[in-house]
Amino acid sequence: MKPIEEWTESYLLSLPLNEDYRFDRKASKAITDYAAGGGRPRIDMSCDVSAFANARGGFLIYGIDNDGKIDGGVPLDLKNGTIEWLDNVIPGLVRPKLRGHKFKNVKQENSTSAIKPDHAVIIVEITDSPDAPHQALDNRYYIRNNGKKEPAEHWVIEDIRNRITRKSHLEVIRDYAKLNEASFVASLGIRNSGLAVSGTYHWELLLPREFADGKPSVVRFDANNVPLSIPVEASPNDESTFWRFGGVSDVTVFPNRQVPFVRIAINLVKLSNMELKWRIATEHGDFPGNDEYGELVLP
Repeated sequence: MKPIEEWTESYLLSLPLNEDYRFDRKASKAITDYAAGGGRPRIDMSCDVSAFANARGGFLIYGIDNDGKIDGGVPLDLKNGTIEWLDNVIPGLVRPKLRGHKFKNVKQENSTSAIKPDHAVIIVEITDSPDAPHQALDNRYYIRNNGKKEPAEHWVIEDIRNRITRKSHLEVIRDYAKLNEASFVASLGIRNSGLAVSGTYHWELLLPREFADGKPSVVRFDANNVPLSIPVEASPNDESTFWRFGGVSDVTVFPNRQVPFVRIAINLVKLSNMELKWRIATEHGDFPGNDEYGELVLP
């Protein structure tokens, strides 16, 4: 994602509708209710800050509803200055106190803007914290998983505490089956043989178009082996020589665990010597050499 300093109204509206490990949208009401003295909104914000601080950081976006639409924005005069007030209260929403966060106000860009005058969409960037794990005000610890916050189990908290000295070690597990002379199914999984919880990872699959009879079917999975509802889009690459599939996964892979990753089904027009290639990379160098490259050749 772009650095917070470069965020604009048009960039906010271009973000994927489905939230992932990197960002979470919140209606303006989350801040205005907190400013009005609501105890529950304060707890909710605390849980959100805990989740991002324990998950290597991310962005809280206030002023956009769950449908990705700007709701007018947050008033900038709350508590005699909204940003100054938030800057003072956010560090104390978790224990130990947060040391790293940034703000950006996105105000009206033009007369057609959905942001009201004297309002803004407020982005709070929670940076990767060396003091993690951070406990929320409800005395629980939270993490981000599958684009949502969830309470962390005890052993996950211990992994977070030790992640500075311990590392995750990811590897790709592959399997394939030639169903008949004209169809082929390949599956990839991710195994963590290290000692710490893995981060998110970027992935890319390349399939020579000459082998496929029409667009291949590609399915993503979550950590519970449930197909994700978001279809994986393909785009041509290398002057339309390849089908290219790619994206970002926020499925957490815990130590000594293996999770399904992606399955691709292909109707073939060529029956041999097909190469399915992939590249998977994390932002934190969990793979040996930071990136994992591989290929599967159909005999």
